[in-house]
Amino acid sequence: MMMSQSMESKIGWHLLSFAAVTIAIAVTVISVTIWFDNREREELFAHQFSDILKNLVDNNFFQLQLLTNDFAYWDDMYQFVEQQNAKFIASNFSDASLESSLIHGVIIQSDSGSILFFKALLNEHSPVQTLNLFRSTPPSETDFGLLISGGQIFIYTSQLISNSNRTQETNGKLVLLRRAVPELSQQIAKSLGVEVRVQLTVPSFVTARYSFSDGYYIALQQITSMEGVSEAVIVSYMNNGTMIPAKVTLLLPKYSAAIWEPILLIAVIIIGVLAMSLLTWLLMRKQIIKPLKLLLHYLTTSASQTQAPKALGQLQELGQVLAEFKAIQTSLQRQNQHHQELLNSITDIVVTVNQHGHIQFANKQAVEWLAIDLQQLSAVSLDYLIECTDPNQKPVAAWLHTLLRQRQQISTKTHIRLYARPQQHYLVAVTGYPPNQGTDEDSDRDEQLAAVIIISLLD
Repeated sequence: MMMSQSMESKIGWHLLSFAAVTIAIAVTVISVTIWFDNREREELFAHQFSDILKNLVDNNFFQLQLLTNDFAYWDDMYQFVEQQNAKFIASNFSDASLESSLIHGVIIQSDSGSILFFKALLNEHSPVQTLNLFRSTPPSETDFGLLISGGQIFIYTSQLISNSNRTQETNGKLVLLRRAVPELSQQIAKSLGVEVRVQLTVPSFVTARYSFSDGYYIALQQITSMEGVSEAVIVSYMNNGTMIPAKVTLLLPKYSAAIWEPILLIAVIIIGVLAMSLLTWLLMRKQIIKPLKLLLHYLTTSASQTQAPKALGQLQELGQVLAEFKAIQTSLQRQNQHHQELLNSITDIVVTVNQHGHIQFANKQAVEWLAIDLQQLSAVSLDYLIECTDPNQKPVAAWLHTLLRQRQQISTKTHIRLYARPQQHYLVAVTGYPPNQGTDEDSDRDEQLAAVIIISLLD
C-alpha cells in the first residue's frame, strides 16, 4: 500500500515538473518576443531622438547667428572696435542682458587678431586656452561650431564687424557662445511625446574647438536596456570622420503599451498546462499505474547491484580531475604575472581595447604618458584620449574600426596629441593587432576579446 502511494506521489511530482518546465519555456518565449519588440521600439525612439537633437542644435545655431549678425552689423559695435569705449560694454554686455538672450560668452577681436573684449558668465576651466583657440583662426574668416571647455559644451557663431549699412570695411570679428540649452530635456520630451531625461557627458580635461563649417552629423552609438529605462548614447561627428569627445545620453521609459495581452496569454498557458497535467495523472492512476510500478521496481533492483562500484570509481576520477585543474590554475596565474611584469619593463606604450574601444589594460609607460589614473582609463575610449593631427592619416576612430570591426592589423607613422596636453605633439609609430578570430565555440566570448595597440615615441 505504501509502495503504491509512493509511486503515485512520484508520478504526480513528475507531471508537476513537466508542467513547470512547459510554463517556463512558454514564459521565456513570450518574454523574448516582448524584449525584441521593445528593443525595436527603443531603437526607433533613439533614432528619432538623433534627428530631433540635430534639428534642435541647428535651430540654436540659427538663433545665435541672428544675434551675432545683429550685434556685428551695428554702428555702436563698429565704433567700439575703433575707440574701445567702456560705456558701450557696460550698457550692452551686462550679465542681465546676456542672460536674457541666452548668451554665455562674448569675444570681440580686432582685424589684427588681438582680443579687445572677452566675457564668460560661467566658470570656465581654462579661459586662456579658449582664447588661444579663437586666436588661431584668421580674423577675416567666420565659422560656427562647438567649444568644449571645463566639462561643458558651448555652441558658437561668429561674424565680421561692420556698420549697419555695411558700407565700411570690416574692422574686427564678433564671437558669441551659448551653453547647451538647459531646457533640452523638455524640448526632446515634447517632440517625442514621452518623458525623457537628457545627460551631457564631457571629459573635464578636454579644451577644444570644432568647426562645423564643412558640416557635421549626429548618430546613435549604442542602446542599453536597464531596469525601468533604456539608455541611448548619441555622439557627433564632423564630416571628415572626427568624433567629438562629448556624449548625449537619453534615458527613456521602456515601452509598456498593450502589456495586458502577453500577461493574459501567459495566464491561459499556465491554466492549460496545469489542467492537462491533472487529467494525465488521473488517467495514469486508473489504468497504467500498476504496470509502471512493476517496471520501476525491476529497474531499481537491477541498478542497485551495480551502482555502488561505479560510484566509487567516479569519485576517484573526479578527485584526479580537480587536482589537475588546481595545478593548471596555479600555472596560469604565474604566467599572467610574468607577462604583466614583462609589459611594464618595455619602453613602448602598450594598451588593449575591447570591442567598444574601451581600454582594458595599459602598461606602466602608457599610464604615465597618458597622465590619467588606471581606474579612469578602464571607462574611457582610446579616441577620447589621443587625436591624430596629421591630415593625411586616418583618425583614431578609424584605427579602432579597422582593428575591432574589420579584424585587420594596422601599422602607421603619424603625429598625435593628447587631449590632456593639446599643446604638445608627438611623432609616433603605431602598430595594432586585432582580436583573435577564434572558433565557433568561441563566438560567445567575442566581448572578452581584445585588440593590442603598441605606440612607439619617435621624437
